[in-house]
Amino acid sequence: MKAFCLWPSKYTEYTVANTPYKKDILGELVKAYNAVGIDVHFYFSVLDWSHPDWRSSIKTQEDSIAFQRFLTFTDNQLKELATRYPTVKDFWFDGTWDASIKQKRLVDCTRGTYAERNASRCNYQQPIAGR
Repeated sequence: MKAFCLWPSKYTEYTVANTPYKKDILGELVKAYNAVGIDVHFYFSVLDWSHPDWRSSIKTQEDSIAFQRFLTFTDNQLKELATRYPTVKDFWFDGTWDASIKQKRLVDCTRGTYAERNASRCNYQQPIAGR
């Protein structure tokens, strides 16, 4: 899975800002949804196979160090989303079944934002039954 940001992320070259369109697609959607009272929830894939520090499993100290850099990258993107679009209610994570994500710490991506109210769903964890 190759990650592509529909917002102008400052953390990767795989972003809408580097396309001919250049506009903030997520920003336009969030603004339109907010204008008519529709809650916004973001989908975010925690797998980014195009990132050089992504590891599908952590087998060595080198893997662990690289994956920590990847988690910092992911933290930065999630914080970027949560602060750039403060009315977002929560995030739905895909790829949390991957072994490397299960082996590492949970990432609190919304501290100090509106979506922090849903922090239990904003961590790399299994979905909550019934939601």
